[in-house]
Amino acid sequence: MSSSPSPSDRRFLPPMALIGVAGAITLGEAAWGLVATPPGPLGTVVAAALVLAPLGAAAWRLRREEAGMAEIARVATAASRGDLEARIIGVPPAGPLGRLQRGVNHLLDITDAFVREAGGSMKAASQGAHHRKVLLRGLPGAFAAAAADINAGGAAMEAKARAFADFATQFESEVGEVVSEVASAAASMRNNAESLSSGAARSAEEAATAASAIGSTAAETNAVAAAAEELSASVSEISRQVTRASTIARKAVEEARRTDASVTGLSAAAARVNEVVRMIADIAGQTNLLALNATIEAARAGEAGKGFSVVASEVKALAAQTARATDDIGRQIAEMQAATQGSVDALRSISAAVHQTDEVASAIAAAVEEQGAATQEIARSVQGVAAGGATAATSVEGVGEAAATTGRAARDVLAASQGLAEQAERLRSGVGTFLQKARAA
Repeated sequence: MSSSPSPSDRRFLPPMALIGVAGAITLGEAAWGLVATPPGPLGTVVAAALVLAPLGAAAWRLRREEAGMAEIARVATAASRGDLEARIIGVPPAGPLGRLQRGVNHLLDITDAFVREAGGSMKAASQGAHHRKVLLRGLPGAFAAAAADINAGGAAMEAKARAFADFATQFESEVGEVVSEVASAAASMRNNAESLSSGAARSAEEAATAASAIGSTAAETNAVAAAAEELSASVSEISRQVTRASTIARKAVEEARRTDASVTGLSAAAARVNEVVRMIADIAGQTNLLALNATIEAARAGEAGKGFSVVASEVKALAAQTARATDDIGRQIAEMQAATQGSVDALRSISAAVHQTDEVASAIAAAVEEQGAATQEIARSVQGVAAGGATAATSVEGVGEAAATTGRAARDVLAASQGLAEQAERLRSGVGTFLQKARAA
């Protein structure tokens, strides 16, 4: 609203003397003057005529502009609903409304082209065809920048898609190898668990058998230990008896040696007596010769020598008797020497035998002593074996319990290996599904 009319419209106004109040209405580029005249019929008619003519033209222009604005609103509403093909029809060649409508149509053309190009590029990208680009020709300003960003994003998506494809292939290969190894390990674990379970069962059975055998062996070992103790006592008694026999033998050797010395002295005395006897024999022989010579001389003497002859005969008889006695003594001494020599030889043989007996007894004593020590060692060993058997029995019972525990653990491992194999299969299936979906995406 303006307080005065525009210069181009003042020609329609009457002189100021005929009106009381004047004003103007401006719509767009058009301006209309309004005049309030003094009361009276003429003033009212004139004022009405002056006012209604411009208002009619203004009303027509207003209706045309309202229709143009309604067309713009229709197209804008259609565009806001996604219909970018709607356009304003019958655009005025000039004027503000025409320029506005042409601007709206041009904006829709650019927007429609951008949306079509961007949609085509995104659709192609969704199908894995990242080479589809948005054409930059004809796109101004922000549209061109956005199109360039979309093209750059597509290129980046293409690079990432190739990288993801390579990664998926590598991931599939590596996970496939891991899954294969896990499946193989699960199979191996299952086989080992089955072997371990059967081995544990056999170990439990063998442990039970061994425990029974160890029980029997322990009883036999205890009996052997008792017998070994009795044997050790017997060996000790034998050792004492052999030691006593060795002592007696040594005493016998000493007595034999003393007897041998006495008999040797007796033999020497007999030899000396034999020498005396031989000397007496020699004297008897010489006496006999002297008696013979005396007899001869007495015979020569005749009657004077008869008494001497008798004496000589007596002497000769004594000499002969002495010779016979000496011979008897010599024979007795020889027999005594022979007997003495036999006694000496026998005593020496006895001494040697007793000495050998002493040596054998000593050897037996040493052997018996060693045997006693060995027997005692055997007794201790057998006792140790018995104790070890008891410990072994306890250990075998522990082995049986451990085998049972191992069997339970093997069954748990078997169940775990089966679960692991199932998990590996699920992992393989899940990885395959993931890669399939990832590649499809």
